[in-house]
Amino acid sequence: MRIDGSLRAALTAGALGLSLATAAVPARAGDGSEEALRTKADLLLNGVRQQVADCEGRPRVLASAAVDSGALATQRPPLRWNAQLGEAATRHGDAMARTRIFDHVGTDGSTVRERVDATGYRWQVIGENLAAGHPRLEDAVVGWLRSSSHCAALLDPRFTEFGLSRTDSASPNDAFGTYWTLVLGRPR
Repeated sequence: MRIDGSLRAALTAGALGLSLATAAVPARAGDGSEEALRTKADLLLNGVRQQVADCEGRPRVLASAAVDSGALATQRPPLRWNAQLGEAATRHGDAMARTRIFDHVGTDGSTVRERVDATGYRWQVIGENLAAGHPRLEDAVVGWLRSSSHCAALLDPRFTEFGLSRTDSASPNDAFGTYWTLVLGRPR
């Protein structure tokens, strides 16, 4: 996986002008098909988990990925795709795009816990990151890294699985256009 050097360079570029388009993950590759999006998300999310030291103030990329990423790997296990979490993410993303309401609470009053429970996923810990208005996954991830709570969720070592959805609004009047839902979990 060539993401190490590319991600580190991209994350340190500019005044948090984070550009996660890496050599290993072409800029728009994967945003079209579900399987390609999963592969792209796996590379990006796990690259962040391996190389971003913490989220205090600004995300801090490890100075020596070769040395320090091994220590983080034991602290932060890689995220694996989970279809049930993907289903919960898709349902919520679809609802946000349909109603044009961007919120962690569903229009039916549901929370991420209730949406995940409805899929039958048995969890120890669960979390959710949302993004809207970003046409590319890289842009959504950059937004999450700029937010201390979303960044902390991405780096949280308790999470071992993820589901992700990208939903494009059918409404030409939708101010956001694209909705991203990332559901993070750890099974019982």
